[in-house]
Amino acid sequence: MAAEQIPVLLVADDDSLVPLCRAELGSGFFVHRVAASEYMLALKAQRGCHTVLLDCSCMDEIDIMTACMVISKEFGLSLVLLMSKEMRLSDHLARALGTVHTVDVFSPAGTLRGFVCGSDDVAYSVRHTESAPLTFLSPQDEVAKEAVQPPPAEDNIVASSFIMNHFYERIKKASQTDENILLLGESGSGKSWTARKIHELSPRSTKKFFKVNVAEFNASLIESNLFGTTSGAFTDAGDHKGVFSAADGGTLFLDEIGELPVLLQSKLLGVLETHSYRRLGSTKEYTFDEKIIFATNRDLEECIQKGTFRKDLYYRISSIVLEVPPLRDHPEDIPELARRIAGKRNKQLSQSAVEKLMEYTWPGNIRELESIVKRACIFSPAECISADDIRFS
Repeated sequence: MAAEQIPVLLVADDDSLVPLCRAELGSGFFVHRVAASEYMLALKAQRGCHTVLLDCSCMDEIDIMTACMVISKEFGLSLVLLMSKEMRLSDHLARALGTVHTVDVFSPAGTLRGFVCGSDDVAYSVRHTESAPLTFLSPQDEVAKEAVQPPPAEDNIVASSFIMNHFYERIKKASQTDENILLLGESGSGKSWTARKIHELSPRSTKKFFKVNVAEFNASLIESNLFGTTSGAFTDAGDHKGVFSAADGGTLFLDEIGELPVLLQSKLLGVLETHSYRRLGSTKEYTFDEKIIFATNRDLEECIQKGTFRKDLYYRISSIVLEVPPLRDHPEDIPELARRIAGKRNKQLSQSAVEKLMEYTWPGNIRELESIVKRACIFSPAECISADDIRFS
């Protein structure tokens, strides 16, 4: 740790929040992570700690309340609670904590830094200047330093927004398991890109990535396309392996899974439970070994209530659920995304064009952004796209 860095203690049970907090706070801070079971030892051993960040997902409410009292009362340290979008503090806990800051991990970029540094960089400069050379001492010593090192360059996906940096960290973690993954999100938000990135970061990256859009199949042909056929199974049927066989060893991405007919949902459930299937017209059992990613823009819980999607299948495909954020929730990333799209066509974007893109609400998400920037690149004779070249349909 550089002598001029200000130590911040992160209490969390895994490393996924470390690079996120480091990116949000900047190089002036040294983020030191300890497990929830070890934070007392770390507090007693630390010297000059500026702030404690507490991941609420690693404690129950009683432990959160205890930790807050210990950190703020006994040690006199400022505290920020990190919460996920779906987490809510009970009214009792909220009243007990009083003025303790809580930050949604999906908050816009700068929110966490604002709580830690103050409302502006002047507060940061004062604290930075007054801090003497500081170090953390803990039972783990140098091991703790390794936890905050950035990931390898090839895995280091960087975004401007807090929300997407956190989302990318979840992608990296999800890529290392063979559990079924369900991607939720609005149309055009980037579910296909996410599925491919999970494959590229996974141990199966050297194998095939096979995408199937369930909605594109004729309902009567979905089963044969998924599981294959044998000659004579029906008129004009030939030997066909199906996508479960084609993707074996790699990753199978089943997009628009919410469109799968109910009658086929029970068969897919059995296939996922046994990791085996039969081709149409055959009694032979085929096994498969592949990572399966599902995606939909439908509300599957609502579909379950309407009887159009099986609850047991939902539980089977949703071991890991990743919700792809809509573009309007991370507008900080629009400039870089737009410049990359234009750059592929040897074009540049003027500042006025970027500002115009930032003002739009993007109901069609990244797909709409790509379409609009592409259109501007095609019809503008200039190398630099102006605001007048940006047309919203």
